[in-house]
Amino acid sequence: MLKVALAATGALCLDATAGACEQVPALALIDARSVLSQGFTHELACESIDVSVEERSGWRRLRCWRGPGPVVGLTRWSEYLQARAVLEERGMRLRREIRNHDLIRWEMA
Repeated sequence: MLKVALAATGALCLDATAGACEQVPALALIDARSVLSQGFTHELACESIDVSVEERSGWRRLRCWRGPGPVVGLTRWSEYLQARAVLEERGMRLRREIRNHDLIRWEMA
C-alpha cells in the first residue's frame, strides 16, 4: 500500500522548468540562492527580480512594479506566499503551481 502511494506521489513530481507559460511572462521572480532558480531566468526574455534581495527591502521592487502581463516564479514556499499576496492585492490570480523539491514554480496573471 505504501509503495503504491509513493509511486503515485512520484508521478506527480514534475520538472519545475518544464512547460511553457500560456502567455509570455512580463516578470520572473527567482531566488539567486538556488542554482535551479537562476537557470530559470535564462529560459525567459523578461525582467526578473531576485527574492533574496526583496526580503531585505520589504518587497519594494515588486510592490512598485507596474508592467502588464503574467508573472512567473521559481522560488521557495515562503517567498512564493509573500509574492502571491502582493500580486493578489493587484487582482492577479494563480494560474499554475508546481512543486519541485524545495522550490515552487508558479504563474499568476
